[in-house]
Amino acid sequence: AFVDNDIVLILTIFLFAFSNGLATSMLMTLAPEDVEDYEREDTGFFCTFALLFGITCGLFLALPFQNFGK
Repeated sequence: AFVDNDIVLILTIFLFAFSNGLATSMLMTLAPEDVEDYEREDTGFFCTFALLFGITCGLFLALPFQNFGK
């Protein structure tokens, strides 16, 4: 492994998870408020699609690297 200290790894994962969750929640909440009324439904759909597409891409890109550090 690149880092042998578990505390450093846990803190790094926590910081990434917290910042990602905060940014995603804020963007998903604020994005529909910044568009016209007739575009809100499409904006909500696009935000949800982008989030799920990103999660799916991350999953499939992580699979080849699951044994990378071993």
